[in-house]
Amino acid sequence: MNPKNNIESLQSRPWLYWPVLLAMAVMIPRLMEPYFGLLDDGAYLHSAREIVTHFSMCFRFLGGSGLFSPVAGLYYTFIYLLAGDAPRAFFLANTIILAFITATIISFVRFRGGTGLQASASGVFFVLSGPVLENFYTNGKREVPQMFLLMSAILLLIASAAAEKRWLRILGALGTFVFLLLSCLTKEPTLVMAGIAIFWLLTQYLPLSADGDRFKPPAAFVLVFTSVAAAL
Repeated sequence: MNPKNNIESLQSRPWLYWPVLLAMAVMIPRLMEPYFGLLDDGAYLHSAREIVTHFSMCFRFLGGSGLFSPVAGLYYTFIYLLAGDAPRAFFLANTIILAFITATIISFVRFRGGTGLQASASGVFFVLSGPVLENFYTNGKREVPQMFLLMSAILLLIASAAAEKRWLRILGALGTFVFLLLSCLTKEPTLVMAGIAIFWLLTQYLPLSADGDRFKPPAAFVLVFTSVAAAL
């Protein structure tokens, strides 16, 4: 597997990303009829107003619910600062993130050796999956900013795996650590993710594992250390 060749293949085949248009089309009905819902929508709007006045409020538990997600609070506060309490602005942000996630999934599948058809199909299956409507058609979902951060971490890992210079790979790993840590502060997957990463790392030493894989070991190591750091 040559990471550099896979990236060059992506650059020469922009048509692979047509599911990004599908992602935006899926969000059109919600953009045409944007409304806030109950529960989390109101809670995060109220939290955003408090954070604007007192920044330290983002480090408290949300609404007495026992949820500690400062990054999610900052994300919704940022949108609130840009557009106030206009619901269409929040759904527009969801649309942009959905398109970004779809493009990243396509890039990841192609980078890992999938065919162009497999890469595009992965984007289609993601966009048309049930959780997309559940999370992106509703405001106040912490999964949306978390997925943005996780996909950003994957892009950094792809870039670092394809880098020839060691210092660039180290820099990519550090950047990945930061994005993963922020994602852990958006929702609470830390202990579970640590266990997943450890088993993922062990698969590197199975006979079926591809030789010379420059992606899996650093990805698993970074995920383990990030999960442990966030849990502490």
